[in-house]
Amino acid sequence: MKILVIIIDDLRSVQGKISNNNAFSTKTPEQIEYDSKVRELTYDRRDVPADRTKTEEEIRKEYEEKMKKLEADRLRRMEGFVEDDREQQGDDLDDDFWGGDDSENEENGFSIKESDNEGEDAEGSEDEGEGRAKPRKLQTVIMPLTFDEFLQEISAVESTKQIEYIKKVCNTYKPGLGQGNKEKMGNFAGILLDYILHLADKFEDFEPFVKILKKLAETYNESLVEKVREHIKQIQSRINKPLKASDLAFFVIIAYLYSSSDHYHIVITPCLILMNEILSTIIYHPRDITTIGQGVFLVDVLLMYQRFAKRYDPEVINFIEHAIFMIVPEPEKLDISKLLSISESVAKNVNVQFSMNKSEKFDDSEANVLSIKGLYSEDLSKPLLLAKLVSIMNKCVTLWKEKSSLIEVLESFISILKHVTKYNAPLTGPLLTRFTKLHDNLVKDRKPLTLQHHRALAIATFAPKFEENFNPDKKSYDINRERQELNKVKHQLKKEKKSALKDIRQENRFLAREQIAEKKAMYDEYHKKMANIYNSIQSEEGAEKNQYEREKKQRKRR
Repeated sequence: MKILVIIIDDLRSVQGKISNNNAFSTKTPEQIEYDSKVRELTYDRRDVPADRTKTEEEIRKEYEEKMKKLEADRLRRMEGFVEDDREQQGDDLDDDFWGGDDSENEENGFSIKESDNEGEDAEGSEDEGEGRAKPRKLQTVIMPLTFDEFLQEISAVESTKQIEYIKKVCNTYKPGLGQGNKEKMGNFAGILLDYILHLADKFEDFEPFVKILKKLAETYNESLVEKVREHIKQIQSRINKPLKASDLAFFVIIAYLYSSSDHYHIVITPCLILMNEILSTIIYHPRDITTIGQGVFLVDVLLMYQRFAKRYDPEVINFIEHAIFMIVPEPEKLDISKLLSISESVAKNVNVQFSMNKSEKFDDSEANVLSIKGLYSEDLSKPLLLAKLVSIMNKCVTLWKEKSSLIEVLESFISILKHVTKYNAPLTGPLLTRFTKLHDNLVKDRKPLTLQHHRALAIATFAPKFEENFNPDKKSYDINRERQELNKVKHQLKKEKKSALKDIRQENRFLAREQIAEKKAMYDEYHKKMANIYNSIQSEEGAEKNQYEREKKQRKRR
């Protein structure tokens, strides 16, 4: 122990001498300046080669490859193929699909307009990039922790500056600027969703806020998913009560935020189930014409969800038939034999108090104009809903044109359109003609199910073949002499070949037996020789051992 203490003291003394020598170094000012210049060159990155500037063709090619990968991933999710075996979590929600959502929504006619302030944000980000050496001070904004706090704060802001206020909150509380900001921003994304639904209940414009919410969903999707699932549970708990405007807006927003074509999705799948459940409730318990209008709106949203996957939804057909049966004039004259969900017993229980008068007419001028605000107005007309339902029928046929069951769907739609056309509906005439032609073509192309065709097998016959001019000395009855000689030569050749192969096989067997006998004799001779050697060695060892024992005994006697 004492030796260890002495060694440590010696090391400390040597270290002190070294530090003292460095403290009083005798470098000239020129040498010190030279060292500083070398140190600056070490940190100078001007000579480091930068990334090569890409051409427009390379940028376009990278973009096309990225879009192909996104589309391939979407198709795999739509078919239900998952690469990993673990259960899907909140962080896995469509992280690589956000670039394709806008194209899906625009194709269906539904899109959230780009905010005009995005250019300002881009300029602001450029300013931040140029001025990193001079960090600018962001204006202090309080992060609302609850919806009531956020509503109180944003109510004090002018309506034209509310978008800027929300963006300022997002920039101030970025996750990299402080500890706990990620949790705060996740909570803020849920608050923003509540505010959007609050605006929907007041029938105010909420599209710019949805654009911001979509960007937040890319980063804070786990917290947002939990909030979305809470809203789904709330809507399901009051499914027997009238729907709010925010409920309808909620389903539209979800289709914009997430990929609706996935085979299974933690948000989309529950929404699909809930909307179908609501449609069933509306069909069998209609309260008023507004309730039917809400169902028409949900059917349109359901078809929007399936715009890429194109899955058949039987509840859509069920609602269309029941809704038209309740609205159309003189429903008792409608031929229900071709309908898929209404039979004579069901037709007796359908509520027809919402039927139109024969004098009411409708056209296609307002068929595609069915807003959420219009559903809750007193001016909601039955002709408008009927025109919208006819338009949805056309959309269904376009969406499911590749399904094998389209023939049965068309039969139902044709039966409905034949009845609606009687009441001066200019929209249904061309549509009825189109459906009829499409139905006839599909019927011609459909092949009925048949049993599998097998090759016909001949029945085995055991009756002997009799020859009229039988001759036992005659080997062939062929009239052609040359062909007879050729067949004779072929037969002889085959016979000689067969005998030659037989001789070769016999020779090979004989050679194999001889080789085995030679090897066996050689092995026997080898083992016999080795046994003799082993026995001779053992006998010599025994003799030597006996002699050694005798000598040992003699030494002991001495």
